[in-house]
Amino acid sequence: MLNINIEEGIDFSFDDVDEIKAKGYDKRFLIKAGYSPLYSDLESSKMDCWNLHTYAHHGIKTSNIKICMVNDSSKMIDLLNYALDNTRLEIETICPDLYDYLKNRKLMS
Repeated sequence: MLNINIEEGIDFSFDDVDEIKAKGYDKRFLIKAGYSPLYSDLESSKMDCWNLHTYAHHGIKTSNIKICMVNDSSKMIDLLNYALDNTRLEIETICPDLYDYLKNRKLMS
């Protein structure tokens, strides 16, 4: 997972269009693709705050890109468990397939 240091108005806009939602897919497809009515506006093609991207054809300096670390680990499972332990992220509700996968494999802390 990467930590990308970008600035609104220079690198991205909260009012930009989400290229996936703008293609007119139905809600069921968007939910399968990782969107959720709990944190996404599935009726709008506007970019959701959690799903930002840079302007088209806009590069980011490598000095603004860092690898996320938690307790000297960059493993995705460690980052995910940290997020689950330290936020109110309700993974069981917003992403039940991922929750079941992690739970069945005993990967959640």
